[in-house]
Amino acid sequence: MQSCMSIKRQVSSNMSSASLFARPAVLLASLLLACSPDRDHQSRYGFTSAHDSIRAHSGSEYLDYYKGAEGLSGKPLRTYLHDKIKVALRLPYARVILELEYTDADPDAPDKIVMIYSGRSLPADSAGADPYQTWNREHIWAKSHGFPRVNMSAHTDLHHIRPCEISLNRLRGDSMFAELSLAGGEPVVEAPGARVDTQRSVFTPPTSVRGDIARMLFYMDIRYEGDDPREPNLKIVDTLPNDLEHGVDSNGTGYHGYLRTLIKWHQDDPVDDFERQRNERVFERQKNRNPFIDHPEYVTMMNWST
Repeated sequence: MQSCMSIKRQVSSNMSSASLFARPAVLLASLLLACSPDRDHQSRYGFTSAHDSIRAHSGSEYLDYYKGAEGLSGKPLRTYLHDKIKVALRLPYARVILELEYTDADPDAPDKIVMIYSGRSLPADSAGADPYQTWNREHIWAKSHGFPRVNMSAHTDLHHIRPCEISLNRLRGDSMFAELSLAGGEPVVEAPGARVDTQRSVFTPPTSVRGDIARMLFYMDIRYEGDDPREPNLKIVDTLPNDLEHGVDSNGTGYHGYLRTLIKWHQDDPVDDFERQRNERVFERQKNRNPFIDHPEYVTMMNWST
């Protein structure tokens, strides 16, 4: 469901259109519903605000999108989903910043966006590489792991690019995702619950977004199979090949880890409403969806060996 602010903006922008006068009752009802308080709050990023009460109906409104997946599992399901989600728009890299201002907007403050690891809400217009800016584009599947060039679709795919403080983006670098124990690595002060081991190139995100990260990586594995010469072949594995250099093997295949850990994170941190709304907004812009947000059960039905 749209936020109160977005409904108001929609009504305002349509004041001169015939549709406003043709359906005033519908628009008024939408406005009242969007602005009514929500009593069923669920925790998100530790906030006790409207972040907890976003209402998005991802999946239920797009049943036809996955209609051909009924009854499939294993390799046939993987093939179907790949063919489905590879039909997408490729965005210019410069436009990604602007789109993140929409896809990751703070429901309580439309001029701010939510950071992926810390959960902080920062001004949307403070993005970039300038020393006075505070956030930039974090590629959850690290660029060096298969798609270093900006003209590659994976480089600009909104489904795995999230806003992140510049300092945290640098700290994570191109590390693999894994679960560090309290005795492993160092705590990340800016993102409580996160840990990093720079020697082993391992990063553990906070528990509140571990499932989100897992589902983004699952999407990337299925979306990019190297069947297009302009796109990489990406794989999630438990055991990395011996010939890896910066996450890429001698054939150019990009790898990320670690599969069993990511499946556990997916199960421990289920899909929430903020994630569903983001999926809807990326779909608006990019015209494809993350099937593991719409259908979390697909993760354990999937063939991850190819």
